Amino acid sequence: MVTVQGTVARILDAEALRTSDACGNIRVYVGPRVAPAELGEAVTVHGFVVDALGPRQIYARSITRADGTEVSFDHRD
Repeated sequence: MVTVQGTVARILDAEALRTSDACGNIRVYVGPRVAPAELGEAVTVHGFVVDALGPRQIYARSITRADGTEVSFDHRD
């Protein structure tokens, strides 16, 4: 499991966003839910890294929004 903090740099589609920080950026998958953050919002992502099927990305288990709201994901739907 990994935890990354960054800013939502881009909403890629309904189920994914891209976060960035001083070290770079990474795609974050939240599906099958709609991405629960706004462009430019500071977030903390907790999840696991997947890079076996293409570019490296994080499958989020939870995202904590700038206001402290935590959104959880189970990826079983």
